Amino acid sequence: MPASHSQSYRLTGRLLPALFVPWIQAHASRLGLVVAVTDQGPATLTLTLTGQEPLIEAMVLACSLGPYAVWVETIEALFANEE
Repeated sequence: MPASHSQSYRLTGRLLPALFVPWIQAHASRLGLVVAVTDQGPATLTLTLTGQEPLIEAMVLACSLGPYAVWVETIEALFANEE
């Protein structure tokens, strides 16, 4: 089984955390990822995804598409000292 990997991301845009965070949690769970969402605001979310790297990449792509009411403008991978 491939090693588990963790990566943090900062998302910006019109994020509507009350809608987007549960969506992120549900989709991450379906992919077998552990997710921690921090720094929630109407325009910024920071999330850390833990799991297999290809599934993390799939989740990042899913977040870029998001639910219908959310508009993600940028997704920035963070280094450990940026979190």
